[in-house]
Amino acid sequence: MTPTPPPVADGRGRLGASLMFFTNGVAICAAAAAAPLIRRCGATRVTWVGSAALATMMAVAGGSPTVWVFAAALFVAGVVDAIVDAAQNVAGIAVERSYGRSTSPSVCR
Repeated sequence: MTPTPPPVADGRGRLGASLMFFTNGVAICAAAAAAPLIRRCGATRVTWVGSAALATMMAVAGGSPTVWVFAAALFVAGVVDAIVDAAQNVAGIAVERSYGRSTSPSVCR
């Protein structure tokens, strides 16, 4: 079985157009939102809450009844994904500072 989003895979280019919302959500909204949110709430909390929100948005996209719900869910997922990524980077830097050395080479192979 191959998963296919039926409402958007109609051969008229709607799938590609709606997938574009994921990257546009990142580029437009997340860059400005990540730093203040992490400063206010903390990197760990933003990571936990953001990961749950990201999973929810992907589930909404998967069960979307229309192309517009699909696109909106991917837009929000794109924003949340970028914010979570920034929060994870901040948390990683905090761990490195607490160890007094870089841990990236042993984690990112």
